[in-house]
Amino acid sequence: MKQRRVCIGVPVYNGGSLFVEMMGSLLAQTFADFDIFIADNCSTDGTGEIARGFADRDRRIHYHRNATNIGAYPNFQGMLKLAGDFKYFKWAAHDDLYKPTFLEKCVDVLESEPEVVLAYSIVEVVDETDGRLLDQHPFYKLGRINSHVDEKGRPVWMMGPLHLAEAVDPTTRYSEFLNRMIACFPVFGVIRSAALQGVELRPYFGADRTFLAELVLKGKLRQVDDCLFINRYHKSVSRLLSTKQQQAFVGGSQKRLSAQRQQQIDLLRAPFRAGLSAVECWRCFGVAARHIVRRESGRVLRSISPSLLAMPRPERHCP
Repeated sequence: MKQRRVCIGVPVYNGGSLFVEMMGSLLAQTFADFDIFIADNCSTDGTGEIARGFADRDRRIHYHRNATNIGAYPNFQGMLKLAGDFKYFKWAAHDDLYKPTFLEKCVDVLESEPEVVLAYSIVEVVDETDGRLLDQHPFYKLGRINSHVDEKGRPVWMMGPLHLAEAVDPTTRYSEFLNRMIACFPVFGVIRSAALQGVELRPYFGADRTFLAELVLKGKLRQVDDCLFINRYHKSVSRLLSTKQQQAFVGGSQKRLSAQRQQQIDLLRAPFRAGLSAVECWRCFGVAARHIVRRESGRVLRSISPSLLAMPRPERHCP
């Protein structure tokens, strides 16, 4: 059989109707040269039966059920083992949606620009029930770049800033990514599989940011100038969980360091894992060090100033 170009990894746990709709949006893509691998993390609802039904109807879809619930991040990480057999790789969370040309336009970028390691689109963030944003969350207020209506006349918000980490210089890319990128939605873009060599999703909350940081150091990101990815906000998203609940959600081994400290260490280490020149390594290390110091200083100021403490802080993780 001819090898398909794109591997789509779908880690899922109790996906329900959101999972059905997400799969439908993938199967409606204008670019059809892909295989979908579903990793069911021991769901207790009807997700397994739904996934088997999709696999029975389409030879591109493959279903696997884990023997036990291994946690979200190990389930996501396990999908990366499949990437080596394909030119491109993409994760798809069970609760997102894709407009029909998402894959086509992202793959076109990667085919025409070999220096790009990840292509993604502008993001719309909507409520899962009626397509309207739950705009009470400060994360979305901070990230809003425009307000417009979709094809059904419903108001939606786009996330920004736009076109970050697209420079040739890795130091510039690292600085833009660490200091200006509001959320980690690009992690659900289409990734060049060759760039994934040595990159992993570590088992702590916020490791999606570290994962993207390592990719940014390997090559350019590229944002497609269309809103083709829809992130559905709902009450069960992981960013609303307590720290203890987040660790349980992530899964994997327990670490002595907090997720915040582990992320800081990994951001400092990332330049030395990316195959950069010595000068570029130390410049990028300096970018990460200054970023960490600035954020830590902000936390100290908020802890001692009631007025600063009342200011909303942006989340930096994807659901």
